[in-house]
Amino acid sequence: MLAIRNKLEWLATLSNYSGVGLWDAVIHDGDETHAKSRWTWSSEFRRLCGYTSEADFPNLMTSWSNLLHPDDVALAFAAFRETVETGNPYNVTYRLKVKSGSYRWFQATGGVVKDGRGKVRRASGSLVDIHESKMLELEQLQAVTVLLDLIRGLAAGKLTGRVGDDFPPRFAELKNDFNAAMDSLCAAIGSVSHTSGVIRNGTNEIRAASDDLSRRTEQQAASLEESAAAIGEITDTVRRSAEDAGRASSLVAQARQEADESDDVVQRTIGAMRGIEHTSGEIAEIIGVIDGIAFQTNLLALNAGVEAARAGDAGKGFAVVASEVRALALRSAEAAKDVKLRITASSQQVGTGSKLVVETGQALQRISGRINEISGLMTGMAVTAKQQASSLEQINIAIGEMDGVTQQNAAMVEEATASARQLASEAGRLSDQVARFDVGDLGRYDDRSSHMAVRGAGRPALRAVGTN
Repeated sequence: MLAIRNKLEWLATLSNYSGVGLWDAVIHDGDETHAKSRWTWSSEFRRLCGYTSEADFPNLMTSWSNLLHPDDVALAFAAFRETVETGNPYNVTYRLKVKSGSYRWFQATGGVVKDGRGKVRRASGSLVDIHESKMLELEQLQAVTVLLDLIRGLAAGKLTGRVGDDFPPRFAELKNDFNAAMDSLCAAIGSVSHTSGVIRNGTNEIRAASDDLSRRTEQQAASLEESAAAIGEITDTVRRSAEDAGRASSLVAQARQEADESDDVVQRTIGAMRGIEHTSGEIAEIIGVIDGIAFQTNLLALNAGVEAARAGDAGKGFAVVASEVRALALRSAEAAKDVKLRITASSQQVGTGSKLVVETGQALQRISGRINEISGLMTGMAVTAKQQASSLEQINIAIGEMDGVTQQNAAMVEEATASARQLASEAGRLSDQVARFDVGDLGRYDDRSSHMAVRGAGRPALRAVGTN
């Protein structure tokens, strides 16, 4: 008896104060809706539904079933039917209309007892108010649903979605934070979009400038190569000219030496001609003496003839001799005269020759002076040509080095051009990716002013290569 009383007290306490609504039904002939089936609701069950007495909430099945939310009737009865059929306990949540007229969420559990025929003869269960936790769960589900829709839109590139006023009030902070995050994301994506556009424009300019620079560098490299070849040929020509100038200088030096020797010969010739002229004068004097001797001889022969004539026959032989002597004197005078004429003509020719030789000596002296001047010029030209050849060799070396550097620069420009093209392609892809996002008015920029600002502040304007 004590044990039974203790259980009854325990059941009374559980039924009235535990916060768990208990119910019990004795089922007639396995039919819970039969008029003879008896339903009993605990005081705590009534209280959870907002009722205080049996008069307000009678022990009838309809007292409970009429309170079910229309959307939950089928679910509640389906769970109970499954328990009746299988004998397994049920656990289901549904809404009941409480006395205040609002619906509250409850957690219902229970089970059945069957008789020997397999029919349900008793059913019992419990009811727990889970309205607050369920509402929190539903609000969380609502919030998650709204956020999922917005996140799906975000995944599709739509950044204009915002959490509206229908969001659960208890998650207002989440709403504000999400909207602020979306605003920030819109601004960031807008900035990235704008920046990617600026980068794309800049990379296009860099690519164009790199292409132009590459072409100009290739042209410059080809020009330098041609210039190096031309200067190499000029260097060889100047070197040969320097060698020819050196040989010419040697020849001029030899010519100057020979001119000096010729001048010495001319001087000796002038001396010899003067000696011949002097000798001719002496011969003319001798011819004069001979002419005088011939005259005296002729005079003596004449006197001898006169004396022979005076002597008569005794002087005939002497007269013949005198006549022969006179004839010889006449021939000697004529010969001396002829020799004198010839010597005089020879003296004149010797004088003329001497004068010409003097003039020749003067001309040779002038030629020697010009040869000396030419020798000095040729020596200077040879030295200058050697210096020019040396300078051209240095220039050729420098141009060769410049050609090598230009070739390296051309290779680097090609690499830079390839990098610029790749960067432009990447910037284009970035711009295309960013363009998928709809940022609305919040993420839009004044492209013209911002582009000019970035252009003016970030980097100088590109100019064509080779212009001032």
